[in-house]
Amino acid sequence: MNEVVIRTSGLKKVYKTKTGWTVANLDVDFVAKRAEIVAILGPNGAGKSTFVKQIIGYLSPSSGEVEVLGQSVQNGRRTMLARIGYMMQSRYGHWDHLTVRDALYYSGRLKKCSHRETIEHMEHLAKRLELNEEMKKEISSLSGGKRQATALACAVIGFPELLILDEPTTGLDPERRALFWEFLTELNRERETTILIITHNINEVERVAHRVVIMGNGKILKDGSPDELKHDVIERVRIELDFRSKKCLGEITNFLSDYMHTWAPDRSKLYIYVSQVTMVHCIEKLFTYRQISECVKNIQIYKSSLEDVYIKIMGEKMCND
Repeated sequence: MNEVVIRTSGLKKVYKTKTGWTVANLDVDFVAKRAEIVAILGPNGAGKSTFVKQIIGYLSPSSGEVEVLGQSVQNGRRTMLARIGYMMQSRYGHWDHLTVRDALYYSGRLKKCSHRETIEHMEHLAKRLELNEEMKKEISSLSGGKRQATALACAVIGFPELLILDEPTTGLDPERRALFWEFLTELNRERETTILIITHNINEVERVAHRVVIMGNGKILKDGSPDELKHDVIERVRIELDFRSKKCLGEITNFLSDYMHTWAPDRSKLYIYVSQVTMVHCIEKLFTYRQISECVKNIQIYKSSLEDVYIKIMGEKMCND
């Protein structure tokens, strides 16, 4: 597991726009090792997809270095792509006219698999991802879940050393989500596949990822295991307040000086983090302020999770921007 599969150093990507220059990635240093499952989290525009497209060579960096599977991406892309599986967010719209069988077969052959290997992999994946009944159907006729299963199978065929998945479970029902994650963790465990997941679903990756990278404004804001990232909030509960008006914001600012907290971007929601011991006291104290209690529309209490780490980091980023 010590073998480095992905390494980026000082990675920067800048786009020229009509109004000037946009920085999509800025000085990104990143390492992923063999058999790691790494989740990349961040809001839209954080630079996640741009970062991944440079890893697979779809985009060239403005500056910095990218090495994948021991090779420079700029110099070794042709030989490297056969060892990488990529499930893009836009899926396979340009293959909609193909049958599932043809899409899988072409994907296998493009990855330099022999005819026999491709057929063997197709049979295994069709069974494992519940696609046997769809093999002769055109992709355009499939349900959303089956289309995503096909896209995943196309990415996995040939059993690449590196698998990159961009929002793999968006729109899936809970049963099919469970099937996807079970399959991916099995693939990682049995074949030591390195898996890079771009997602907004924090609760899902908390259960499967070995490491979580949180990105914002093109930079890596936090990188660590789920337990490491949760260290600051693990013994706390989250008190979540929804406000019907903002008349009490001045008064509540004084109250919050004693508590770890963060606001939603529009200041309509407040997250307060307290220990279980002090939770009741905090709520009682909060509602001694009449103006605050009149402004609160709803209050909920949650056990802290990786989602709280994400909310906290994004809140701090907005305050510092």
